[in-house]
Amino acid sequence: LPSGAFPESTASDFVYTRGTGKIFEVLALDPERNKEAIAKALPWLLPMQYDEENAFFIPEGIRPKIIGGFRHDYFNPDVWIDAAGHVLLGATKYL
Repeated sequence: LPSGAFPESTASDFVYTRGTGKIFEVLALDPERNKEAIAKALPWLLPMQYDEENAFFIPEGIRPKIIGGFRHDYFNPDVWIDAAGHVLLGATKYL
């Protein structure tokens, strides 16, 4: 999509970090060929990752456990650790 996110299917506009993370992981296998898609996907993915600045609403007792995780989508703040795994694998392949 123009935002850089990838929808869950060709018949949907619903985007979520796990799906975009999976696709980023595959795009990173050929970074030169996929440069444009990667340049769009990363700026969409990175703000979806929890850090100290955007996790202020998470109770302090569990906040350290979610830092680095990715929220599922814009409307669902649940943390999806597998999204982080896909992004990390993609970054490793890219580098």
